[in-house]
Amino acid sequence: MKRVSPTTVIACLALALSLGGTGYAARDALLPANSVGSQQLINHSIRKIDLKAPLPRGPRGLQGIQGDAGTRGVTGPAGTFTAANVVSSNGPVAHMCAFDGGACAYGESIAHCPAGKVAVGGAWAGDAPDPPVAATVEASFPVYPAGSSAPDGWGVKMVNNEAGTASFHAAAMCAG
Repeated sequence: MKRVSPTTVIACLALALSLGGTGYAARDALLPANSVGSQQLINHSIRKIDLKAPLPRGPRGLQGIQGDAGTRGVTGPAGTFTAANVVSSNGPVAHMCAFDGGACAYGESIAHCPAGKVAVGGAWAGDAPDPPVAATVEASFPVYPAGSSAPDGWGVKMVNNEAGTASFHAAAMCAG
């Protein structure tokens, strides 16, 4: 037989006294009218922030046993991607004037993939005789044809930050 701890006995006694005391006070009308009851406390009117101290969190329970394994799904078709499917495609050379030359210091190049391939990445490369030495790449981005969800090229926008001219082109990495 399991013994009842003294702590449990004291807690039960305190609960009984507190419940009896409230009933006694209400019965003898020691409390003002409408001071206890639903007219003063509306459902959901007390929020966690209204409590002065945060409520303590109880200890975490034990983890349950693992369930049975589900059935294996159907194997999908084998993929067709291989390194042999990857090709690069270069865009036109963009020539930029010196930094203080105005709008011509800005350049843009777009490289398109061959038909049936999609862009999976991109880059830019400097061109002779004046590759960019000091430039800011404003954007490097996939290019989507109108109405398509697959990119067919890669674009690069750049600003020349040097006193001389500079040239570059975009490159698209294409697969499919």
